[in-house]
Amino acid sequence: DRLLQTINKIKSGEYNKVSDSNKLCFSTGSGMVWINPDTILGCLAEGNYTDVLLSSGKQMTIIEQLGKLHKRLPKQFIRSHRSALVNKGYLIEFQSKKMFLILGHEGVNRTFPVSRSGLIELKGSSRF
Repeated sequence: DRLLQTINKIKSGEYNKVSDSNKLCFSTGSGMVWINPDTILGCLAEGNYTDVLLSSGKQMTIIEQLGKLHKRLPKQFIRSHRSALVNKGYLIEFQSKKMFLILGHEGVNRTFPVSRSGLIELKGSSRF
Protein backbone atom coordinates (compact mmCIF):
# COMPACT_ATOMS: atom_id res chain seq x y z
CA ASP A 1 0.00 0.00 0.00
CA ARG A 2 2.78 2.45 0.90
CA LEU A 3 4.60 1.78 -2.34
CA LEU A 4 1.42 2.41 -4.33
CA GLN A 5 0.81 5.67 -2.44
CA THR A 6 4.37 6.82 -3.16
CA ILE A 7 4.04 5.97 -6.86
CA ASN A 8 0.76 7.91 -7.05
CA LYS A 9 2.38 10.94 -5.35
CA ILE A 10 5.23 10.89 -7.86
CA LYS A 11 2.84 10.61 -10.82
CA SER A 12 0.68 13.46 -9.53
CA GLY A 13 3.74 15.70 -9.08
CA GLU A 14 3.21 16.04 -5.34
CA TYR A 15 6.89 15.40 -4.65
CA ASN A 16 7.85 18.29 -6.95
CA LYS A 17 5.93 20.86 -4.92
CA VAL A 18 7.97 23.38 -2.97
CA SER A 19 7.82 22.96 0.78
CA ASP A 20 6.88 26.09 2.72
CA SER A 21 9.38 25.17 5.43
CA ASN A 22 12.30 25.65 3.00
CA LYS A 23 11.30 29.13 1.91
CA LEU A 24 13.09 32.26 3.06
CA CYS A 25 11.29 35.57 3.56
CA PHE A 26 12.59 38.72 1.85
CA SER A 27 11.49 42.36 1.85
CA THR A 28 10.72 44.04 -1.45
CA GLY A 29 9.72 47.56 -2.34
CA SER A 30 6.06 46.54 -2.29
CA GLY A 31 5.97 44.03 0.59
CA MET A 32 7.36 40.57 1.25
CA VAL A 33 8.16 37.50 -0.84
CA TRP A 34 8.93 33.91 0.16
CA ILE A 35 11.43 32.09 -2.01
CA ASN A 36 12.73 28.54 -1.89
CA PRO A 37 16.55 28.81 -2.24
CA ASP A 38 16.57 25.74 -4.51
CA THR A 39 14.74 27.79 -7.17
CA ILE A 40 17.35 30.58 -7.23
CA LEU A 41 19.81 30.50 -10.15
CA GLY A 42 21.82 33.37 -8.78
CA CYS A 43 21.82 36.88 -7.36
CA LEU A 44 23.31 40.17 -8.56
CA ALA A 45 24.15 43.10 -6.29
CA GLU A 46 22.58 46.50 -6.87
CA GLY A 47 23.86 48.57 -3.91
CA ASN A 48 21.65 47.84 -0.89
CA TYR A 49 19.34 45.83 -3.14
CA THR A 50 19.82 42.44 -4.78
CA ASP A 51 18.31 41.12 -7.99
CA VAL A 52 17.28 37.49 -7.46
CA LEU A 53 17.09 35.43 -10.67
CA LEU A 54 14.88 32.36 -10.42
CA SER A 55 15.01 29.12 -12.40
CA SER A 56 11.55 29.94 -13.81
CA GLY A 57 13.02 32.98 -15.57
CA LYS A 58 11.41 35.41 -13.15
CA GLN A 59 13.51 38.17 -11.60
CA MET A 60 12.74 40.13 -8.44
CA THR A 61 14.53 42.81 -6.47
CA ILE A 62 14.83 42.38 -2.72
CA ILE A 63 15.99 44.84 -0.07
CA GLU A 64 19.08 43.04 1.21
CA GLN A 65 22.78 43.42 0.58
CA LEU A 66 24.47 40.56 -1.24
CA GLY A 67 26.85 39.76 1.64
CA LYS A 68 24.02 39.41 4.15
CA LEU A 69 22.02 37.34 1.68
CA HIS A 70 24.99 34.99 1.17
CA LYS A 71 25.01 34.23 4.92
CA ARG A 72 21.31 33.25 4.79
CA LEU A 73 21.54 30.97 1.76
CA PRO A 74 22.66 27.31 1.83
CA LYS A 75 26.24 26.21 1.08
CA GLN A 76 25.40 25.46 -2.56
CA PHE A 77 25.69 29.23 -3.20
CA ILE A 78 29.14 30.53 -4.06
CA ARG A 79 30.29 34.13 -4.26
CA SER A 80 31.55 34.03 -7.85
CA HIS A 81 32.24 37.77 -7.95
CA ARG A 82 31.94 40.69 -5.56
CA SER A 83 28.62 41.49 -7.24
CA ALA A 84 27.29 37.94 -7.77
CA LEU A 85 26.19 34.77 -6.00
CA VAL A 86 25.55 31.60 -7.99
CA ASN A 87 23.82 28.32 -7.22
CA LYS A 88 26.29 25.51 -8.07
CA GLY A 89 23.40 23.21 -8.90
CA TYR A 90 22.55 25.22 -12.02
CA LEU A 91 26.07 25.67 -13.45
CA ILE A 92 26.28 24.86 -17.14
CA GLU A 93 29.39 26.52 -18.53
CA PHE A 94 32.39 28.75 -17.77
CA GLN A 95 33.54 31.20 -20.47
CA SER A 96 37.22 31.89 -19.70
CA LYS A 97 37.77 34.63 -22.30
CA LYS A 98 34.89 36.77 -21.04
CA MET A 99 35.11 35.58 -17.41
CA PHE A 100 31.48 34.70 -16.88
CA LEU A 101 29.40 31.69 -15.90
CA ILE A 102 26.27 30.42 -17.60
CA LEU A 103 23.62 29.03 -15.28
CA GLY A 104 20.40 27.52 -16.51
CA HIS A 105 17.36 25.37 -15.98
CA GLU A 106 14.88 24.09 -18.59
CA GLY A 107 15.74 26.63 -21.26
CA VAL A 108 16.23 29.59 -18.90
CA ASN A 109 19.90 30.59 -19.17
CA ARG A 110 21.54 33.56 -17.45
CA THR A 111 25.11 34.84 -17.32
CA PHE A 112 26.93 35.85 -14.13
CA PRO A 113 30.35 37.44 -13.69
CA VAL A 114 33.17 35.41 -12.14
CA SER A 115 36.41 36.70 -10.64
CA ARG A 116 39.68 34.81 -10.28
CA SER A 117 38.99 34.16 -6.59
CA GLY A 118 35.44 33.06 -7.44
CA LEU A 119 36.82 30.67 -10.02
CA ILE A 120 39.18 29.17 -7.44
CA GLU A 121 36.22 28.58 -5.12
CA LEU A 122 34.23 26.99 -7.95
CA LYS A 123 37.12 24.72 -8.91
CA GLY A 124 37.28 23.60 -5.29
CA SER A 125 33.66 22.42 -5.52
CA SER A 126 32.76 19.00 -6.88
CA ARG A 127 31.05 20.44 -10.01
CA PHE A 128 34.28 21.55 -11.74
